[in-house]
Amino acid sequence: MRLPFWKVQAVGNDFVLVHSADVPPSRSLADVAREVCSRRMSVGADGLLVLGFLDGRLAMRMFNPDGSEDFCGNGIRCAAVHASLYGLVQSSEFTIHHGAQSVPVELSGNGPRSRRVRSRLQPASFDPERVPLRAGTGEVVERTWPVGDRQVVLTALTTGSTHTVISATGRPEDRLFAEVSPALEHDPLFPERTSVVWSWPKAEDSIAIRIWERGVGETLGCGTGSAAAAAVWARKRESGGRLVVHNPGGGVVVTMDDWRSPLLVESDAEEVYAGWVELP
Repeated sequence: MRLPFWKVQAVGNDFVLVHSADVPPSRSLADVAREVCSRRMSVGADGLLVLGFLDGRLAMRMFNPDGSEDFCGNGIRCAAVHASLYGLVQSSEFTIHHGAQSVPVELSGNGPRSRRVRSRLQPASFDPERVPLRAGTGEVVERTWPVGDRQVVLTALTTGSTHTVISATGRPEDRLFAEVSPALEHDPLFPERTSVVWSWPKAEDSIAIRIWERGVGETLGCGTGSAAAAAVWARKRESGGRLVVHNPGGGVVVTMDDWRSPLLVESDAEEVYAGWVELP
């Protein structure tokens, strides 16, 4: 079958976006994700976005290249731009239903294929049951944790998706990143696996991150990961405000009153190209 798609990206986090109405009910969305996200055998992407309407509401689902479903902050912003460009919404402010959340978004700018998008996420949660963590572990905040023969200082939380933020003094060297990140993703501490975000300070109001996403591997950007790193930064300092999170693919601005408050997450998002992909 020929499936129409749009290639979209935000801070280098790229997706294949399709309309749910174009995917036959007989096709597994997890299988479609595995097929179209392969970078050498198909379109290639960090994930599949499936956009449509559910009970009259604009709704999105996201699937990783391994077929697992997840919550995705950059995906929300990409879907918002697509909805605006193709007339699925009539306003610059609207809501996208995604996962268990109804996420308000606000668009600005008038680029031919891009917009600035601000989304409002629920407060970060460090609750072990919501992260989730292995039963009986308790809250994991700035805790030293063994990974093989190494020790890392980490914080586990959810911003809609499970993240583990590692406090670092600078960009982790490639070997350290490649050894620790996948090991933590599959650590028994995380029954549903975890993404791993290495975070280090750049200035009083900015940090940098390097990202290992569960079900994907290293990516150039992560919206919920940027929000998670910002929430950890705010909790450590018992403060809030505006923080620029430097992803390898670009900057994400996260604003919050304090670490217990909703997270305003802002970045550019754009359509790169459109086409058709043949599915077996």
